[in-house]
Amino acid sequence: MDLKYGIEVAMGSALFETVATTEADAATMLRKVEEIMDDRGRRMAGRTRDHTATAAEPLIVLMIDELAGLTAHMSDQTLRKEVAKSLSRILTKGRALGIVVVAFMQDPRTEILPMRGLFTQTIALRLRSSEEVAMMLDEGLADKAPAHCINPNNPGTGYAVDEDGSALCVRADHWPDSLVRAVAAKFGNK
Repeated sequence: MDLKYGIEVAMGSALFETVATTEADAATMLRKVEEIMDDRGRRMAGRTRDHTATAAEPLIVLMIDELAGLTAHMSDQTLRKEVAKSLSRILTKGRALGIVVVAFMQDPRTEILPMRGLFTQTIALRLRSSEEVAMMLDEGLADKAPAHCINPNNPGTGYAVDEDGSALCVRADHWPDSLVRAVAAKFGNK
């Protein structure tokens, strides 16, 4: 999902099964993921507790660029509530059913992300303040994971908190548009 007109995903869209660039498309996509989740859940009940990915039943990775576009800034209030409920259900039930949600956001305030606790792993890239570090990673982590001190000349640098509470400095590579186009052309499904 990329509700900023598809600017971030359009040139690599062949790498994705479906791309949503409008609020209505995003709501439809979430409903479809929920249907898959419900179907898998009914079939798995009593047989297994964890989904095993296969070609017929692949792992679903739901990527959301700028989560605030879904949780706080949708123009249609009714659709925003529907999307928030759907996303919350997917975050609550999806992992064991082979559905992973990867979401990106620029503003970590609670009113932007009321379902913050449903994300099991967070990574903070450069933030504006130690308060934002606490919002993204947890209280008391500004010293262990000082994302507010990351040099602006080091884009892609961030901090992740491991399950044991230790902070890890991480680095994401930046792909230029030409590389995204080349990878999509070579490996895309369209």
